[in-house]
Amino acid sequence: NKAMEKRHWTRIEDLTDYKFDIESESFQLRDIMRAPLLEYKEDIEDICVAAVKERDIEGKLKQVIAEWSTQEFSFGTFKTRGELLLKGNETAEIVSLMEDSLMILGSLLSNRYNAPFKANIQKWVANLTGTTEIIEQWLLVQNLWIYLEAVFVGGDIAKQLPQEAKRFANIDKSWAKIMAYAHENRTWSSVVSVTRC
Repeated sequence: NKAMEKRHWTRIEDLTDYKFDIESESFQLRDIMRAPLLEYKEDIEDICVAAVKERDIEGKLKQVIAEWSTQEFSFGTFKTRGELLLKGNETAEIVSLMEDSLMILGSLLSNRYNAPFKANIQKWVANLTGTTEIIEQWLLVQNLWIYLEAVFVGGDIAKQLPQEAKRFANIDKSWAKIMAYAHENRTWSSVVSVTRC
């Protein structure tokens, strides 16, 4: 069974009280046949089935991780100030992909054979869930910033409300810095790490 890992052989060793030197280049079928396998046939079959199921789980988890290692955010231009906005359609696609990945991870998390990967699956569930929440908040703040930018930049209201205009100017600088950083570090993990600060 090609899905058998060291941990599976260890379980068989513990079960049969027989040592398999699977790392040895001279390890052969006859070494396996010396062990009292028939006495533990059903348990060994369960271990082999678990190995196959675990390999499938590992493959799906690696696929999710690989998909997110290449995901990048797209930015749109705001007036003449540069790329200060997350693009709505592309960001919605990323959120949709996150939801798909979360469904896959949820199914892996509920699989009884997930033990070797459970901590990593939980980590990715937490990362993607947190990222989804961050993106939702980010888009909310972006919409508020667009609204306030129209109110406070170059208008009569800025003259009538100088304190608020000054506060918005600081917020505006912070927004521009965050978006510049996000633009330079487009991968979702880099962008989200700065927004968690």
